[in-house]
Amino acid sequence: MQGKICCFFGHRDAPDTLADDLYTAAEEMVLLEGVTTFLVGGHGNFDFLAAQTVRQLRMVYPHIRLVLVAAYASALRSPKVREGGFDEAFVPDTLAKVPFKAAIVCRNRWMVQQTDFVIAYVIRGEGGAYTAVEYARKKGKKVCLI
Repeated sequence: MQGKICCFFGHRDAPDTLADDLYTAAEEMVLLEGVTTFLVGGHGNFDFLAAQTVRQLRMVYPHIRLVLVAAYASALRSPKVREGGFDEAFVPDTLAKVPFKAAIVCRNRWMVQQTDFVIAYVIRGEGGAYTAVEYARKKGKKVCLI
């Protein structure tokens, strides 16, 4: 992946009303920060909204990429992935020997390590999204909370 990278983390039960805020935040990443690649995890409504946002942005900024970073190989066989408009979809090699229950946490850490920026929706001080955002902050990543 080339250029600057932004990933998304948010609660799986995120409301659809976040769509406009997600679009604004992602567009600012493209225009102000030079982001060309967006990573999404593909679990829950927040990831769905994030992917939908990037697909909409590509209509205006066709140079940006949408990449699904799956935690499980089985997710790559889903019709949603095959028809989801992703430029790329894969499971990081580092997850090959990770226990099933730890895969999402390890995938989120991998995403943080690859990224320059994070767009997040975190309203609870617990869960995978919260843990990923705290890890991103610890690693010095710029976090945009919506």
